[in-house]
Amino acid sequence: MNNRPTRLSLLLLAFVSLLAVPEVAAQRRHHTISGLVRDAVSHETLLGATIYESGSSLGTTTNEYGFYSLTLPSGKVRVEFSYVGYAPHVEELELGGDVELNIMLSPAVGIEQVVVYGDRRHSGALSSQMGAIEVPIAQIQATPTLFGEQDVLKALQLLPGVQAGSEGSAGIYVRGGGPDENLMLLDGVPIYNVNHMGGFFSAFNPDAIKSVTLFKGSFPARFSSRLSSVVDVRTKDGDMYAYNGNVSIGLISSKISIDGPLWKGKTAMNVSLRRTYSDILTLPLVMGLTSSAFEDGRAYGGYYFYDLNVKLTHNFSPRDRLFLSFYMGDDAIYLNLREKYVWDGESRDEVRLKTNWQWGNMVASARWNHVWSPRLFMDASATYTRYRNNLSFGTEATNTSITESTFSEVTVGANSGISDLTAKIDMSWTPSAEHSVRFGGAYINHKFSPDVAVARASISADMIDPDTGEKVDTLITIDEMFGEKVIFAHEMVAYVEDEIAVGDRLQANVGLNYSGFMVGGEF
Repeated sequence: MNNRPTRLSLLLLAFVSLLAVPEVAAQRRHHTISGLVRDAVSHETLLGATIYESGSSLGTTTNEYGFYSLTLPSGKVRVEFSYVGYAPHVEELELGGDVELNIMLSPAVGIEQVVVYGDRRHSGALSSQMGAIEVPIAQIQATPTLFGEQDVLKALQLLPGVQAGSEGSAGIYVRGGGPDENLMLLDGVPIYNVNHMGGFFSAFNPDAIKSVTLFKGSFPARFSSRLSSVVDVRTKDGDMYAYNGNVSIGLISSKISIDGPLWKGKTAMNVSLRRTYSDILTLPLVMGLTSSAFEDGRAYGGYYFYDLNVKLTHNFSPRDRLFLSFYMGDDAIYLNLREKYVWDGESRDEVRLKTNWQWGNMVASARWNHVWSPRLFMDASATYTRYRNNLSFGTEATNTSITESTFSEVTVGANSGISDLTAKIDMSWTPSAEHSVRFGGAYINHKFSPDVAVARASISADMIDPDTGEKVDTLITIDEMFGEKVIFAHEMVAYVEDEIAVGDRLQANVGLNYSGFMVGGEF
């Protein structure tokens, strides 16, 4: 009697083992091809490149960092790599184990007819992400321009389901949503203000951009905090083997960009700078109006905006890459006016009027890509983003006479802004060609600076006491601040997203996003 449970357990274990052997054998008969797809000329990674195996009709695409993972049956396989505007590349190999395969695609120049075979489930109306549209940077650069300036958001306004606001505005209205309901991402980091010159231009410099993806609806679970759409802008990594440069001079702005290796094959940099010189062009007009309005006055002022993009990429190993990126862009309006008065040759007055208004963004990020296995990819990042809006008016007055000298200064201003510190991790797991899982989480520390009015005044006087004949110094200062205090908030996000194909007719993208927000001690 005591041996029966033992025998039963052994029989059950043997039965389970027999069932498991075919499954293990089936798993062993499948192996994974993974790696990066790059441009053969610039060595930039290609996002959304198609990888297709004709024998099994299995395929996949590269992610936002150019990485792909495709699990195929063992044996002889024929894998085709393709990308719009590039000549396809075919690899034939005997698959007996996991293979790391990095591919270089050459731009299609002067080639004959090319037939590209792809898995139709991964694009268009048959995809589980029907609202996703990738806009090639070449198409953006070919769109009609205002004053010779290509613009990302102007190109997006030409797409179905997207409308512009007022004439010349850079804001986009996606299927009825407002401009503030769009999530704008620069290398995965939210950017709060995307307008220059009152909306005529956007903050995205086309010379620094590698790809733009617009999610118009049903966007994946990894995106949150906006209702209308997601605009995902990715910047160039830089060429690790050769230097490249570009200089552009337009009617109202000029641009310069350069990229190349800092350590050949290991470290690359990409720097792009754009600045308008409208303030320089309008300076003679401002000075002319001032000289005609004031007898002894001088003034200088104007408006300008600029964008600076800097990115460093370093390859520690084939499995580890580090990205450091920085963006700063500002709009500025300034005016300085000085007027002198001289009375009776004994008294001289000088008055200065100063106006300064600056608003813009700053974004910084450190990102680490690591390939844990051919099927598991990680992206970990720490980012900082800030938007500010600072306005100030001031006057300075100086009066000098034989007996006294006084100086007064008054400044009135209003400041506001928001800044975020974020730690985030994203994981991609591809168990098979028909099944892809993404999951991750983030913590965001928000700092809100509501409108704060600042008033400062100071008066200093040097005079001679008529009774004693001694010099007397007087100083009076006032410094007041009005408005709300800084508000801190905490946001937590966790998500899981599963894209799976069931047969040739059914494909689904199922996800769950959980977000929590805590401010003032309330969750």
